[in-house]
Amino acid sequence: MNNQAHRPRLAICLPLFCLCLLGGLATAQAPVEEAARKAERFVLTGSESASLYNLPDPKGHIVLKALASTPLLVHGSKAEGRYLKVSAPGGLKVWVFGKYLTPSQRIGWVELTGSYVNMRPLPRSQNSYPLGQLERGDRLRVIQRFDPTKPLAEDWVQVWSPADAAAYVLASQTTALATDQDGGALWKTAAARALRERTAGAAEQQSKKTAGDAEARAGQTAGDAASSDPATTSDPEGAAAPGDVFAAMRRADALVDAEMTSNRPNYLALRTAFDEVLALGPDAPTIKLIERRLNEIALAEELASLKMLARHEEAARAAELQDLQTRIAQLSNERDPLWGRFSARGWLEAQASGGQTTYIIRFGSEIMAEVRCQSGRYDLAQFTDCEIGVRGLALENAAAGGLPAIDIDRIEILSARQAR
Repeated sequence: MNNQAHRPRLAICLPLFCLCLLGGLATAQAPVEEAARKAERFVLTGSESASLYNLPDPKGHIVLKALASTPLLVHGSKAEGRYLKVSAPGGLKVWVFGKYLTPSQRIGWVELTGSYVNMRPLPRSQNSYPLGQLERGDRLRVIQRFDPTKPLAEDWVQVWSPADAAAYVLASQTTALATDQDGGALWKTAAARALRERTAGAAEQQSKKTAGDAEARAGQTAGDAASSDPATTSDPEGAAAPGDVFAAMRRADALVDAEMTSNRPNYLALRTAFDEVLALGPDAPTIKLIERRLNEIALAEELASLKMLARHEEAARAAELQDLQTRIAQLSNERDPLWGRFSARGWLEAQASGGQTTYIIRFGSEIMAEVRCQSGRYDLAQFTDCEIGVRGLALENAAAGGLPAIDIDRIEILSARQAR
């Protein structure tokens, strides 16, 4: 008897819910139409899946693994054309802080209660550059909660972004459309299909919930309200099978073990490996483990960078020291009247004594040395009144009162009092 009494209510609730879904579907299509209208052009992902990042940089975080031949709407390019700024037809996997969310009337969906709310690639604010912002009233399909044990206002929630949210893909992972392909039509069709799949999932969950309520009691209880919290829902499209996640995690850990023992670890490959695990939609404990791994990788990379910087600075200091020593030597030579290459330097003068002529080198007021050329190579008389630098063999010269004597083998004229 009770079952018969409740069936009319169920018959009334389901059509009303379907009307709500149709209204939501029409509302959600608006960003799709607007984005397609403003599109610069369209491309397809290649024969393999393509990774979409929050930044046009290999250090960015993956926000979607687009399947092969997925149409992408292009807004522009970055990094000299290496990256394309694109929108995916089904949106991106982004994280939003629960403080700005409230459960929607549609099970498995949430609604924005604030404006200018950031969409982030990771469930944190640090090292998680946002992809854009959401506005009050936006409705988003829930993928998962980061920590369902927390109140919604204190937790991060992963959702599918609006269709016009943009990320970055390597241009090399995309291909141009064939001449007979309509990019706008392909993109709209793919976007509508993704939206229908998520809406159908919500409708199925709502139908089961309403039918269960009708069988159990006449009205909706507090337990029903709790079940509409996105913490109790899951998105089969947003999460991979646990076996896939565990396998990807094992591969990432094995890569860490291999790279960290090498002389030059590939930190980019390590981050990419864990970002690919995140793209599979793992559970909250696995996400926390991945965050710890990424932090360890970041610390190791920073330490390696500091060591390399220290080596470069040490080499720079050594080069600077060598340059300083060279400059000191040059300054010393400049102060040295011999310039570091002469046995004596100064003005050559001839002195006659006892019918003999001797030659001396005078520097300033000081006589530096007596000079001779026993080989006869130079006629010293030709160099008088010249400033010269000489090299030669030192001789004993007791007769000159201890004045140094040099047997010249080379003369260099530095200056002269008159043209010669």
